[in-house]
Amino acid sequence: MKSPRGSSSSVSQATRAARRLMPPDGDLMGLIENLAAQRARPIKVVDQPLEKFNMPSGITIALTDFDYIVVDDAAPPSRRTVILAHEIAHLMLEHDQGEHVSDDLIALAAPDLSPALIQRVLHRHGYAGRQEQDAEQMATALAAEHERRRRLFEIEGHPVSSRLR
Repeated sequence: MKSPRGSSSSVSQATRAARRLMPPDGDLMGLIENLAAQRARPIKVVDQPLEKFNMPSGITIALTDFDYIVVDDAAPPSRRTVILAHEIAHLMLEHDQGEHVSDDLIALAAPDLSPALIQRVLHRHGYAGRQEQDAEQMATALAAEHERRRRLFEIEGHPVSSRLR
């Protein structure tokens, strides 16, 4: 993996790249699929009860050849969008793996993974570090783009809209 990005210009570059990968309808799962193809390794989104265990609402577990994005299963749709955008930002910004987490957290977050296979784990909470600030800046832009595209796609697909063309 390349060295981590972290400046304002690299956040802008990564945001532009994410916009190119985002499907016309703004679907974040489509963006994740396209990002996985670009990274040449799968990204699996897993819903788990993170809030119940007083954990952050999103976690990325990045392996050498496979990545997990874990999202709190109690998050409402709008919050889930922001969480996914934030975790996508960490992947696209190629952030360092951060602090290692316990085998218990790995077992909860990604039960089909053996903790022995975990080489690097992204686990962040709060917004204190530069990487968190960059990820949050990019996530805000991605969430806004997601909503813009979703609305435009909805309007363009509406029967009245098609009759006006």
